[in-house]
Amino acid sequence: MSNLAHQLKFNLKACVGGGTLENVMQFISMYKIVTQRESITVPATGATGRKSTSAGVKSEQVQLTFHSSNKAEEFWAMAYEVINTDSAEMDFAGTMNDDVISDDNPQWSGTAVLLSLDTGTDVGALRQQTITLDVTDAGTTVVTTPPGS
Repeated sequence: MSNLAHQLKFNLKACVGGGTLENVMQFISMYKIVTQRESITVPATGATGRKSTSAGVKSEQVQLTFHSSNKAEEFWAMAYEVINTDSAEMDFAGTMNDDVISDDNPQWSGTAVLLSLDTGTDVGALRQQTITLDVTDAGTTVVTTPPGS
């Protein structure tokens, strides 16, 4: 296993749920997929005298940080359109490196729900925000071969 430091240069596409994926890399400064497991505490028993923890239900989130001027062609406008649909779903597909999909650069894709979006910011401040989208029950799909291969 390599110990080399590696700066991510991701590739990300997104769209309103069911639409056509568009490249949004130029607007996004952070793209992160967070996978979590629910913590289940098992009480101590007479046999062991120790409590333990087991992994429960898995959930995933997509976290994005973006800069915005609220222009129609920027990511904020897409997010605003998403949050105003009935389902508030956004489709996404992205790799952690701006390179060909491979074993070393898999693509994560799925549908996530946007539940909160800020409009505006403090006077004189950089318009930047981080949003967290909950991935739907279908979860993420991870592929290691480019489409059509």
